[in-house]
Amino acid sequence: VLATVTLLISCKKPSETSKVVVIGMGLGDAYIKQEILAMLDGRMGVIDADMFYWQPLVDLLNNGAQLVLTPHPKEFANLLNMLGQHTDTQGVQKKRFVLAREFSEKFPNAVLVLKGANTLIAHKGKVHINPFGTSILSKGGSGDVLAGIIGALLAQGYEPLDASISANLAIGFASRAYKGNNYSLCPQDLIEELARLQV
Repeated sequence: VLATVTLLISCKKPSETSKVVVIGMGLGDAYIKQEILAMLDGRMGVIDADMFYWQPLVDLLNNGAQLVLTPHPKEFANLLNMLGQHTDTQGVQKKRFVLAREFSEKFPNAVLVLKGANTLIAHKGKVHINPFGTSILSKGGSGDVLAGIIGALLAQGYEPLDASISANLAIGFASRAYKGNNYSLCPQDLIEELARLQV
């Protein structure tokens, strides 16, 4: 029987040849502004989790950084507040389509993946809807898997919008294929379902 060990990989200085950085999951206060900016310098960034509470993200967006952002509604509400557009999670949920479209028009170099029921993928004023996800994707860690898939596709040369759409479809189909108990799902289960997908 072969056993594999899952490793959590984190670094403060990416390889000089890396083209993509996936950042934010479990970040907390462990990194300082200069370290994060150095990681993103000259690289595509997939932004998730704690990064939506990081004020310098506003400067990156305003300066036209090429980013894929993967917030859930509360994180998106916080980002909008940092941008001076006062709202809360409920406000995002009520106007998620409009807010996603407006955000994508304001920041055309970014792709917004607004997670939730029927995840929205917005870029340059166009909004794509993924109807294939299930409620198990609300479990902690599933967003980390999504961000990782987007990063992997970007590293293979996908365009940001294509990577975002493809990753969302893949994780949606994986969530539908999962046969276990919704409450027992862990990120590794999604990864295993992804490996079994037939495309």
